[in-house]
Amino acid sequence: MYVKIKLFSCVFVCLLISNSQGKEIDVKTAISIIQKNESEIRSLEWDCNVKREIVGKEPQLLGKAVVYYDYSGKFRVNKTEIVQWFGGDFQFEYQRSLLTYDGKVFRYEKVKKPVNHNIISSLEDEKIIAEGTISKGYDSSDGSINWNGHPEGLGYVFPHVGAWSDVDFGKSYPLPRLSQMLQEIVKQKKEIQVIENDEGLWNIIYHVIKIDAVDVYCRIEYDPGKGRSGTINKIFRTSKQYLNNPDLEPMISYSYQQFEDFYVPSKIQILYESDKAGKALAFETYTFNEFKVNKVFLDSDFQIDWQKGTNVRDNLTKKFYVVTGDPIDEAEAVRAFRELHGLNRNSLFENNRQFVIFRIIFVILGLSLIAYALYGHFKKKSVS
Repeated sequence: MYVKIKLFSCVFVCLLISNSQGKEIDVKTAISIIQKNESEIRSLEWDCNVKREIVGKEPQLLGKAVVYYDYSGKFRVNKTEIVQWFGGDFQFEYQRSLLTYDGKVFRYEKVKKPVNHNIISSLEDEKIIAEGTISKGYDSSDGSINWNGHPEGLGYVFPHVGAWSDVDFGKSYPLPRLSQMLQEIVKQKKEIQVIENDEGLWNIIYHVIKIDAVDVYCRIEYDPGKGRSGTINKIFRTSKQYLNNPDLEPMISYSYQQFEDFYVPSKIQILYESDKAGKALAFETYTFNEFKVNKVFLDSDFQIDWQKGTNVRDNLTKKFYVVTGDPIDEAEAVRAFRELHGLNRNSLFENNRQFVIFRIIFVILGLSLIAYALYGHFKKKSVS
């Protein structure tokens, strides 16, 4: 009986959506159209700021980034952010990093400093010794780039839609496109439907995951005719019966600006927190500037000109070196070297202290032997 009721409910909701929004499009046909639109985008570049906006409070800047992303698999990300950090007396950690991948070699330059405030600008010009790493290939598991997080946020920009499946798309690289995600849903034989309304707007509805016996669905509002590549307007995520609720807050909403034949994001707002009734409490908002599509990047864009004084670990040549140039503070370089290699200053001090104690013992023993020898010599002489 439960199965029949569930099936009837599903069919009823599907019919309701179809009747209210237009005709159904074959999923394979829809995917092929999306693939064609995606192929128009070969590279992306942007500057962005990401802020956390809590209802009733001042927005908090979380980070900013300049992103180059080439769909041949190359990227460059220059970002600054403040992250929550629980280390001793400090609440935050300031991080400024540059990451590049030329398709073969991954380079990573980073400076960091514990701080007690979440203000980025006050540390922008502060001189901190940088650490650099060169490695073969790119390992997305090291956490150096979170494409769906802040401040780079690539996973929210079409042709990506973020991790909206029970398959963890967010950690893979290169990130899958919308069409690839939909193909995976079809392959897994999950429920999926594409409805086109009278204005040509698509609603892509699919099953995401089951949480505590509740089926969670996603609805993507996609406009295939907006510019050369189309646009994603809003993304909703909830149980199926609430997908068309006009009071439902979108998980992601987009604002656009025109760049040549493309419509590119000017703002993307992600629902960060809501109350039990679904009312929004906080958002993370990406504001984009200098957005470019299909820029031709140079090979040098995916290299790093290391800062002078940077401690570089080259895993390809198995070497560690300090980038020379202007004079550097040797004490700072030694401190950075110890931190980079996990050396414990206390243990070094303990070893030195032990060495001093042993040396004193040996001196005392030596003096005792000399004194004993002299005592024996004079005693013998006095007897004779």
